[in-house]
Amino acid sequence: MKIKMKMILLISGVVVLSVFPLSFIVLLRNQEVVTEKTFEVCRNLSHNIASSATEELLIDVTYDGTRSAVQGLNDAGVSGLLNAYVLNLDGEYVADMHKDHIGQSADPEILEEYRRAEKLEMKSIRGDPDLLRFVYPIFIEYKGQKLRVGEAVFEFDEAKVYQPIEQTRRTIFVVAGIIFVIAIIIAISTAILITRPILSLSEGATIIGGGNLSHRIPVQSKDEIGQLATSFNNMTERIQDFTQNLEEKVEQRTQELNETLEQVRALKVQQDGDYFLTSLLAHPLQTNKNRSNFISSEFVIEQKKKFSFRKWDSEIGGDYCITDTIRLDGRNYTVFLNADAMGKSIQGAGGALVLGAAFNATLIQAKLGKSSIQYPEIWLRDTYRDLQNIFVSFDGTMYMSIVMGLVDEETGFMYFLNCEHPFTVLYRQGHASFLEEELELRKLGVPGEEEKIAIKSFQLQPGDAIICGSDGRDDLITVKSDGKESINEDEFLFLRHVELCDGDIQKILEYSRTNFTLMDDISLLRISYKENLPNAVAPTVPVPVRESIEKTRELIAQGREEEALQTIEKFMSHGKDLPELLKTVGRLYFNKEDYHQAAECFKEYVSLAPEDQEYLYAVSNSCRLALRFEEAADFGERLLLREPENVLNLLNLSDIYYNLEQSKRALHLVDKALQLEPENEQAAHLRDRIVQKMASSSETLEIMELLEKGNHLYKNKQYGRALKQYEKVLDLEHNNRNALYRAANCNACLRNQAQAMEYFNRLLALDPDNHHAHNNLAVLYFEQKEYNRALLSLQRALKVEPEFAPAVRNMEQVQKVLSNRGEGANEASRDYADRKPVGSGSTGSENDA
Repeated sequence: MKIKMKMILLISGVVVLSVFPLSFIVLLRNQEVVTEKTFEVCRNLSHNIASSATEELLIDVTYDGTRSAVQGLNDAGVSGLLNAYVLNLDGEYVADMHKDHIGQSADPEILEEYRRAEKLEMKSIRGDPDLLRFVYPIFIEYKGQKLRVGEAVFEFDEAKVYQPIEQTRRTIFVVAGIIFVIAIIIAISTAILITRPILSLSEGATIIGGGNLSHRIPVQSKDEIGQLATSFNNMTERIQDFTQNLEEKVEQRTQELNETLEQVRALKVQQDGDYFLTSLLAHPLQTNKNRSNFISSEFVIEQKKKFSFRKWDSEIGGDYCITDTIRLDGRNYTVFLNADAMGKSIQGAGGALVLGAAFNATLIQAKLGKSSIQYPEIWLRDTYRDLQNIFVSFDGTMYMSIVMGLVDEETGFMYFLNCEHPFTVLYRQGHASFLEEELELRKLGVPGEEEKIAIKSFQLQPGDAIICGSDGRDDLITVKSDGKESINEDEFLFLRHVELCDGDIQKILEYSRTNFTLMDDISLLRISYKENLPNAVAPTVPVPVRESIEKTRELIAQGREEEALQTIEKFMSHGKDLPELLKTVGRLYFNKEDYHQAAECFKEYVSLAPEDQEYLYAVSNSCRLALRFEEAADFGERLLLREPENVLNLLNLSDIYYNLEQSKRALHLVDKALQLEPENEQAAHLRDRIVQKMASSSETLEIMELLEKGNHLYKNKQYGRALKQYEKVLDLEHNNRNALYRAANCNACLRNQAQAMEYFNRLLALDPDNHHAHNNLAVLYFEQKEYNRALLSLQRALKVEPEFAPAVRNMEQVQKVLSNRGEGANEASRDYADRKPVGSGSTGSENDA
């Protein structure tokens, strides 16, 4: 349908919708008015007749007055009135305008209908002609009651009554028709005026669309259509110009795109070149140089990022594996390391490169003999500290999870540590299980972990396999039965994979590729002990030796230890085959107070049974009593790394360092023992000796002088100068708790919040139960709006000291803010933050915020 017809229909529709409903409303209203007027006429007539007929109807004798009133209606000239009559209570016509029914009785049905009327009512009667019948009941007041005495009935010709309405209807239709015709004429004229320029615009667009870009649409007005035509002409001109110069512009644009593409390609080639160079650097750092006859090792690595550079295809990522053989304390150990660097692609590869370079340097030093006198626990500790210091220096931009260990080639005893790496798996006789129950160390690069180091140990049996793996072994995408993908959250799934693939890491990797989608780099490292080797023949003990051992036990039971020692001493050459023999002889020497010989026996026993940690202590204690303090310290430190909370060993080591003039180390160890057993009298006595000795040393005197000067400045609120004194103390004694606490408070008062938090965390690493430090650290968290961390610190403070008033008060403030997050929180924060962490005494008696 064209626009002209649409406009005609639109205007016509508006007219129809405006005129005809209005006409209909007028007709209805006129009909209501006519009907109402007719009612009024009948009501007046009824009142007149009723006033004349009331007494006559009541007496029921003569009806002359009533008949005169009714018959008088003939001369009244009431329009449309056909008949009028009055009926009494018996239903007889007592008056009739035409005298046709006088004396007759009304039809019972009609009479019953009349009697139902309680007021003037109208009814339309269809017939020839159509009637409008009005019935008016006649009542009189008699003795206070309203009595009905008859009815007056009026019949009108409906056509004559509504004749004015018909005339009005015809008039309205004529006028509406005239208006409609005028509207059609106006609609056609308007449509022509409006559509003519539109048609011109449409024709011009058709011509231009056909390819004639030289055509221009004539502009006949300055209205919106004229503006549209002008815009269309301008657009056509630009299209014509663009078309004429299209080839040139396409060529120019193509050249620009090619240049951009070349730049992108160059960057991609450069990036792939960087990737390739990085992969070349990383490859020689990830080697399997284990040469043990009893310990087998292998590893697989699949990095997530794949790339191509020239004719080479390669991959890059942050997973790292290495195995090698080193010699420590005259024994061969297989060293292994599996690691996963934080970040993807080049960032992860950077972490792997740093770790690989540092770890390979450590291995080279070990092979050159610089570590040959070290024990495995000490070597792991020192290596961990070296790596940790390197990654901490990156200031939070590089972290590394690792599992690192040593396996004794002769005994199969394994030493290892896990820094937030997935748990190590033991595969034994077809069953897989985790070695660790919980993680104790965070990733390399997390500050404050150096003091938490603990070496785990495990005795491998022939045929056992150890499998380490990065996060990629668990980060798998699975497809559910409904077809939806989900990320694996089952940490035990890997154990089932190990069992399903019989501990073969190549099969495990292939199974993971086939049945899952890998989300991350994946590396698996496998170490096995005496796998697929024939069972070793147990050494036979000569009969004389067995008899001597039995006799020795009897002599020891009888308390004849000197004689027992003489009996068994000559069979010491069999100690390698009988470790229990070494234990027995060592105890006899110890009881004899021959601590030197006892230490030698215990040392040889520990080398054969490294899992027996009790005799690590026995070696250290014997060496101490033999005044071989350096050697005693080595064995004590080995046990400390395995059992950090062994109080006997802590006291033994503290006494050793006391004799070695290393008072700070001695004090640190005895304080740790007192934390574990505050009532230990031996520890308290040893601490007093150490403190007395330290008080007489020149370095201790300097520290005390610096602390006194710092405390004086601190009390005078000269926090900047006081901080310098405390930092000098920390240069002399890195873990001085008083200096750490005061330095933290000084930084807090100077608004150096980050430095203050670092000092508080260092102090809490040394003294986790320092409720003053927990409370003041909570203040710093609150000032930074870290309300949940503030709450946690206060909970720790109150756990140590439930009645600690500053912490109780601060807890109320924190809980108030947490319960009203939003409204009022800023005000509460200001009130709370104004409380500065200040102190006036030692660490244990500070006045807290």
